[in-house]
Amino acid sequence: MRSLCALIASLVLAWAGPARAGCVARDAVQYNLGTWTSGQTAKGLPSDLTASAGLRCSGPLLSLIGSNTVTARVHSDNGFHLVSGGGQRISYVASATPDGTRPVAQDGRIEYGDRTLLGLLGLGGRTEADLPISFVSFRGHGLRSGTYRDTIVVDWWWRVCDGVNLLNLICLFHQQGTARTTILLTMNVVERSPTIDITAVVVQDPIRGTTDPLAIPGAQRLTRIRINNPDVVPIDENSLAVAVPIDPRLRLAQTPVAGQRSMYDLEKTPDSGMSLLYSAPGSTTDDVDFSSDAGATWTAVPQPDGSGVNSVRLRMKGSLRPGETVTIQMGYIIL
Repeated sequence: MRSLCALIASLVLAWAGPARAGCVARDAVQYNLGTWTSGQTAKGLPSDLTASAGLRCSGPLLSLIGSNTVTARVHSDNGFHLVSGGGQRISYVASATPDGTRPVAQDGRIEYGDRTLLGLLGLGGRTEADLPISFVSFRGHGLRSGTYRDTIVVDWWWRVCDGVNLLNLICLFHQQGTARTTILLTMNVVERSPTIDITAVVVQDPIRGTTDPLAIPGAQRLTRIRINNPDVVPIDENSLAVAVPIDPRLRLAQTPVAGQRSMYDLEKTPDSGMSLLYSAPGSTTDDVDFSSDAGATWTAVPQPDGSGVNSVRLRMKGSLRPGETVTIQMGYIIL
């Protein structure tokens, strides 16, 4: 009888020895989200990031012991915005999952003991893991070059099984603790707004014609407005508009000047993606508007000789593709 008891005891010891577990927090982690252009951030193209939230836990059954509790409270210093030194902002979402379907509100909590969450994160069958957090949906408009930053403070509480009976999966001991991890997020932005160059040349005068014309009253002047997209992404559809003030020593030409194929001629490559329609001075359906109050309103109509207005607005249609250039030609008469 005594030998039988000893045999049973040895079998229990062989199968029920406690396995150790625990969590260790890092004081600080830092992640750089890379370098993106102003156009890319406007379109929400910066890559999402899934990385360690600063706590590493180990144990024999991270997902099977129901008494495991790991909680993270998440606080963003800038309300989930990356902010530049000049105060410009890039919004983003903190999430418990990489797809952003479990967003975290300011001072919200992530319950890493949730078996469903562990399954979504692929941690259900693991015995050791860095607990992750995701940052997704980065977006900002009209950004200048610089480094954009946010600091996230993660407060941890945990109570995890520190020893398990492998015969019946009963937790024998628990380890518990608290910690704080500071996460610094940075992103570099390079401003690549459209560039606009304006040049002008006298193309004809009443005396010399087109041969070495002079800037005298009655002469024709051709102005070229060159617009380039230096970014790696297209400019937003139908968002490109240019307001051009008219020098008081000039009036708008009402017919094409020398060297101009048509009024408000748009020079472009076939792949530029842009168009500009001009129908008539008083048209409300084309892409050219006029102002007599320096751009406060755009409902003015030029007089038959081109006077009576002091600004022209050109609203181009389409999306200027990366690296492409378009040139608009405008004609004037020198007063």
